[in-house]
Amino acid sequence: MSPLLCTGRFDRLLYVGPPDQTDREEIFRIHLSKIPCSSNVSLRELACLTEGLTGADISLVCREAAITALQEDLDASEVTVEHFRTAIMQVEPSEVESYQDLSSKFQRLVQSTAIRGPEDLN
Repeated sequence: MSPLLCTGRFDRLLYVGPPDQTDREEIFRIHLSKIPCSSNVSLRELACLTEGLTGADISLVCREAAITALQEDLDASEVTVEHFRTAIMQVEPSEVESYQDLSSKFQRLVQSTAIRGPEDLN
């Protein structure tokens, strides 16, 4: 039996799906607090443009937008909405469906190998 499946390692499995629009806005708010942005950057617009992206994907979008701004002008003082649009087009979304499938398979595995008592440890 896998050590990960031993009693006490994981008591519950919890699937966390991709963030909704409100969550994506908050994720952008967190990441953009560290990036100087133009006044034309709207959290709501960015959240709309990134439907289906995970938090990690959004983090990558923010980094790519900042890099795009610097590639355009090494003296750039802010990142614009155009930089974000370019970054969004470049970032490949995570394969959420494969994660959902993997989560289901893992849950079935855990349920089929659940330890019911000390006699099951051998």
